[in-house]
Amino acid sequence: MKRISSFLNSNSVAIQAFSVIFLVIVTLFYAIRTHSMAEVMKRDFELKTQPFLALDMAIGRGFGEVDNKSIQLAFTLKNVGLVPLIYSNDEMEIKGVSINPKRVAITLFPTQTLTLFSNLTGYLD
Repeated sequence: MKRISSFLNSNSVAIQAFSVIFLVIVTLFYAIRTHSMAEVMKRDFELKTQPFLALDMAIGRGFGEVDNKSIQLAFTLKNVGLVPLIYSNDEMEIKGVSINPKRVAITLFPTQTLTLFSNLTGYLD
């Protein structure tokens, strides 16, 4: 027991230096791991707090209207995110009626869809 005590006393500076270096390495390792986990959590937060929009397009004749010769494009928008999506525009047209207020806003809640039809003037024969 005396040998161990005298060894520790005679080498106390070296033991302290080794301990400090070891603790610096462990602290550096944990700092790097914490930084990488913080980046993952930041990206996860962004994914959970941003709406995501899926767009589907179809080309057809009339889409159920009386005139089946007109060419129309149908755009279906779907909010596949976890939070509501708010779309706003200065001017838009819904079912042939032009709406021109200062601001029009459409809110799409998660899993909600909106289908918009074009007003092409071409005809198929």
